[in-house]
Amino acid sequence: MYLYLCSSVYVVFRAPVRSVGWGLAGTRFFTSTDSFTSYVPLLSIYTYDRDGSAPELTSVIECSTRISQAAWGRLDETIYTCDEQGSMTVYDAETRKVLMNKPMHRGPIFKMSFDKEKAVIVTSSKDGTAKLLDAKTLEVLKTYQTGRPVNCAVISPLKNHVLLGGGESAETVTTSKLDTQQFRARFFHSIYENEIGSYMGHFGTMTCVAISPDGKTFATGAEDAYVRLHHLDDEYLSMKD
Repeated sequence: MYLYLCSSVYVVFRAPVRSVGWGLAGTRFFTSTDSFTSYVPLLSIYTYDRDGSAPELTSVIECSTRISQAAWGRLDETIYTCDEQGSMTVYDAETRKVLMNKPMHRGPIFKMSFDKEKAVIVTSSKDGTAKLLDAKTLEVLKTYQTGRPVNCAVISPLKNHVLLGGGESAETVTTSKLDTQQFRARFFHSIYENEIGSYMGHFGTMTCVAISPDGKTFATGAEDAYVRLHHLDDEYLSMKD
């Protein structure tokens, strides 16, 4: 049974939409769109009053590469993007200027995730690594080596740990020997960079991971069409960083 409890307005684009993100006040959001035929990748910023009227376009930023994901920076003053060239870019949300642009990975960056203070970022890449970055400078602080594509990564709000997921893509898996070990969720120490544990469960490539605000539960999604909830046990919760 489905309940439809909302009204909606919509914005039509001429290219596929890659990501959306709400500002802190809930009255502003951005969209990122792909390149398509003669259209370049765009970051578009809208204001929305929640009164049923259409969102108002306030700013458009032309991007030089196809964006994998975008996210607001601290206080919504900036927008961070990661792209299929393996680079990170920071835009000023008001002036639309590029504040920073740095190559980070040897392959596409699939996703990025901030810590709760938006002081550091973890990126996940096809090159088999995840990297911890200083959000102010985009300096690489730590690198986590996995040997497989990393599709997703999050920072624990509870401990000095980073949680990674990935594995070979579905088309690769079907033409090679199936190794379900590669689909496990893997914990790395965020400071010492070593793998400290893992959780099995999926038999397809992990595509997304999210950790609860208290750091005690995490959810994973994969190409096997399952979402799994993992409750971290007392042994993990009581261990020292």
